[in-house]
Amino acid sequence: SLGTAVVTEKLGKAEEIKGRILAGEDAVTLAKQYSQDPSVSTNGGVFKYNKAQSYDESTGQWSTNQLVAELRDWGINAAVGDVGIVTTQYGFHVMKLEARETSTLESVKSGIIDEFAMAEVEKMIRAWLETDPHDVTLNTRVIDSILPIMK
Repeated sequence: SLGTAVVTEKLGKAEEIKGRILAGEDAVTLAKQYSQDPSVSTNGGVFKYNKAQSYDESTGQWSTNQLVAELRDWGINAAVGDVGIVTTQYGFHVMKLEARETSTLESVKSGIIDEFAMAEVEKMIRAWLETDPHDVTLNTRVIDSILPIMK
């Protein structure tokens, strides 16, 4: 566990950064400069979040949401423009909610359909593999090349 002096120093730095953001400095620039999270050097700490997945703009990829609960809860409860310090098991995080977007059904419908279709294909393949009486050797190279196309 970190000593009290170290915790006090890190909290003081977080408060300083929060103050600089509130004074108008760019949050992304400050995140890249001060964050100890290696991913922030590429994404500037910017991410889009929904309850199921997170979108990393630096990679252009959605991932199953594994956002730390305290960060998620802050984002859900914050108002646009809010700047705050969130404490997690990893330390102090200076957060700024830049925008809140609402998706329309039309904008997400094809993604939902694709997810359901992929789940059905995976279910059918598993069922076939479990019930087929013949020995089956999977060509994972072929399967791995097909799955991204289907997503």
